[in-house]
Amino acid sequence: MHSETVGMVVDRLALYSTAAHTALTANTTAWDLHCAWQRLAEIALAYDDLVTEIAKGRRRIPEFTAPAMPLVGGAR
Repeated sequence: MHSETVGMVVDRLALYSTAAHTALTANTTAWDLHCAWQRLAEIALAYDDLVTEIAKGRRRIPEFTAPAMPLVGGAR
């Protein structure tokens, strides 16, 4: 089982994407720019691998859903 939901992985992907794009316009050293884009590339590959493993049934993700709440009077 993967320890994160797909949403958690996508959130991290968005964070690294924003950081890499910000590094293009900020006063960033060549090394920091390289590191920002390297992190983005690594998380993108990890996401792609996760999606492939889920699609092939080799990996599953946790379901962080709350149990259904009964309606007033116990009706569903």
